[in-house]
Amino acid sequence: MFPTWRRIVTWLVGLSVLGGGATFCLKLYEFVRTASSGDLPGFAFATVFSYFVVTTGFLCLALWAFLRGHYHDIEEPKYRLLEREAELDRQEAAQRATAGTAWGGGR
Repeated sequence: MFPTWRRIVTWLVGLSVLGGGATFCLKLYEFVRTASSGDLPGFAFATVFSYFVVTTGFLCLALWAFLRGHYHDIEEPKYRLLEREAELDRQEAAQRATAGTAWGGGR
């Protein structure tokens, strides 16, 4: 079970993230309201709008990866890489040993 201090820290982090998300939603609402009223200059609208498009694309890619199961086992590729490296080392050692006997001692 979590000690009391870990529970407090977890709640504080959760509340901070929730507050940040609420602030972001408020700013997004204000941006849409300002953009629709015509008070926002065109260059600022284009810049901010392009950021939203890029962010939406990133979120779509992250959602696609999550739904496809790419985040299911994030440790497995590391172990696969280490196994492949060990296999390549064994193959290189076998090739060196074969080359050493074929050339009379490896020199």
